[in-house]
Amino acid sequence: MSISFDDVVHVSRLARLDFKENEFEEITEQLGSILNYISSLNELDTKDVLPTSHVLSIKNVFREDIVN
Repeated sequence: MSISFDDVVHVSRLARLDFKENEFEEITEQLGSILNYISSLNELDTKDVLPTSHVLSIKNVFREDIVN
């Protein structure tokens, strides 16, 4: 996956980020590298990995409701 120079300019304007003209080329390369790495993660075999929302198990820490 790649990102174009125009995409970076467009997204930076939407996000109201103020970059200098010479910074856009470097940011385009960096974002392209990040997106390429992320797309390489799609090649991993995760069929035996259970989906998780947290690495550690979470328990409810609230007290029980007691009617007085």
